[in-house]
Amino acid sequence: MISNEKIYKIAKNLYEFTGLHSYSSPTNVVTLFKNRKDQTTEYIRNFGPDNFVKICIAMWGISRQASLEEIEKWYEELFFATIFYTDGDYHENECDSCDGSGSVDCEYCDGNGRIDCDDCDGRGKVNCDDCDGDGEVDDGGDTKTCENCQGDGEVYCDTCDGDGHETCDQCSGGGSEECGNCDGNGSIESDFDKNYYVQLIASWNPSLRNKCELEEETMKPITSQTKFESLNSVMVLNTDEDYAELDTEVKDHYVYCLEFMGDSPKLSLSPFDTKIDMVSWDSNHLLL
Repeated sequence: MISNEKIYKIAKNLYEFTGLHSYSSPTNVVTLFKNRKDQTTEYIRNFGPDNFVKICIAMWGISRQASLEEIEKWYEELFFATIFYTDGDYHENECDSCDGSGSVDCEYCDGNGRIDCDDCDGRGKVNCDDCDGDGEVDDGGDTKTCENCQGDGEVYCDTCDGDGHETCDQCSGGGSEECGNCDGNGSIESDFDKNYYVQLIASWNPSLRNKCELEEETMKPITSQTKFESLNSVMVLNTDEDYAELDTEVKDHYVYCLEFMGDSPKLSLSPFDTKIDMVSWDSNHLLL
């Protein structure tokens, strides 16, 4: 078992080594290690998940010029919980018509961007006006080869310059047009399902602890999302995102406690990084 004093020294060394001496929140410290892919990751993994959390808290405290005694007090008040909230946004599903791209093949040109020329029906040539397509013209009672078409009876179409095709006006040659099903967004907003977030947190806030313990698995929020996110005594260890139709009693931008885990939950680190694995959770009482 590593002493708090030892953890404090480790945290101070890491604080100096990382060179990032200002954190906007305790969660910032956890994110720092999630995003690192160097020897620091392997080094801190060796201390295990419980000590990893303590080291992150200590680094936050050191950045705030907190003493070892203050940080030890945080350790004494430390608890873990799983919380739930929704920001009120309805989930957007990928549009089936365009597979999420926001555009579909132009119906007028079948996605080619070009269409057959109307004047020559795509052949690139039209009947010669001088000889009406005969290839010969009257020359004082005799016939002679038409000079305009050289006897061929056809000349290159002026409309398409002999190409046989024109740029599609419907899609301006792009071959695609805005998907009418999703209005070009690539996704369609659900009428019922809302996005929601579940977070595994560590906190040393006594008031929040009491709320989590009291309102665990109830329909009563523990605080507002705005107030929760402003707390400097909460560290988010992991986040799951999902969507579902929520109970009508669930308020947008309010935080609910799914599970209060006290001060000794079973934590584990992901196999290849310093991310704390999400503890299993059940939010069924908040869903329809």
